[in-house]
Amino acid sequence: MHLQQQWKRLPNAHPKDEHKMFEQFRAVCNHFFEAKRQQFAAQNAELENNVQHKETIIQNLHGFVASGNAENDINALREFTKQWQESGQAPASERKRLNDAFYNKLEEFYGAVAGDDTEKGLIKYKLKLERLESSDGGRDLLLKENDYIKKQVNEIQQQVNVYENNMGFFKNAKTKNSMMIDLENKIAAEKAKIDEWKKKQKLIKALLDKDSKPA
Repeated sequence: MHLQQQWKRLPNAHPKDEHKMFEQFRAVCNHFFEAKRQQFAAQNAELENNVQHKETIIQNLHGFVASGNAENDINALREFTKQWQESGQAPASERKRLNDAFYNKLEEFYGAVAGDDTEKGLIKYKLKLERLESSDGGRDLLLKENDYIKKQVNEIQQQVNVYENNMGFFKNAKTKNSMMIDLENKIAAEKAKIDEWKKKQKLIKALLDKDSKPA
């Protein structure tokens, strides 16, 4: 402890006071270290309890049986996610193992009960974000993912601008030709990609906003 090093560097007091003062100082140090030990013990006990809780959630998830009603099944799987997020933090040494076990199984079930490919894609992406959020440095990982999406949107928008500029060459055309139709289709396809990325960006924003709110 820094204070102990400072004590050693200080000149000795009068012999009759030195022993008494040192005993007082040592008692304070012992009290500090004991309180610190108890704090770490309590934290470790809480983390271990969280591990047991998470193991139970994983076990229950493995017992999930689809009802055949997609909406009800998705709501049931969302409840598992809610329980997981409320189960507290696990020790760093166990975090990846537990997250992989939970999210891999959850993704498997969502793939079986979700509807069309678009819905499955968004669900799969949301699970990816939740996994990032629960990892070490989760907020930084989400911010990095958000920056990646911004880059993708900007690049696609630049391509849209090119196509739209090219469409300008046909502004006086009285009828559509094959090149115009091709450009229109490309513009629509690229804008659909932007919409898809922005839906994903909204999912990131929701998690970032949630994490930034005071407990």
